Amino acid sequence: MKQLMCLAIVAFSLTGCEIKVEIPVEKAGVVITNNGEVKEQVLRSGKQVVRTDSKVILYDINYQQVENDFDFLFKDVSSGDVKLTIEFTPVIDSLPGFYKAYKSIYIDPVVDVKSRSTVRRLLENYNPIEFSKDEFKTKIIEALNNNREITDYVKVHKVEVVDLKW
Repeated sequence: MKQLMCLAIVAFSLTGCEIKVEIPVEKAGVVITNNGEVKEQVLRSGKQVVRTDSKVILYDINYQQVENDFDFLFKDVSSGDVKLTIEFTPVIDSLPGFYKAYKSIYIDPVVDVKSRSTVRRLLENYNPIEFSKDEFKTKIIEALNNNREITDYVKVHKVEVVDLKW
């Protein structure tokens, strides 16, 4: 009897225990094991089975908006200010990759930082007299829509350059 009990304890610790978790509607979950491995399968809304030695990070998969207002430098080192609005939804199947890349439980701050760096990298290659404001706005929108650091993880629905001045 004693051997049977030890065998049961060993088997239990080897196989682990599973629990059901409820993923709310408009959320998706990413599972991270106790050794830090990020599982590729995304947990969708509803009841899901997860090992007890894992944690689940919930991401909001609703329509989101980020507003940026920041300064930048042109090639001739003159400065300017830009105000952007980016509307997006997370790409659900890319959430494990997002967590691996950024170790963030929030998506909008990453979109904020990446959009700032994208615009700054773009405008530092030009002098302010090279294009009109409308042409610069078009270039900014194109750059943001083509930045894989952003578009690999979110579907950009709208980019609006609210204000651009120098």
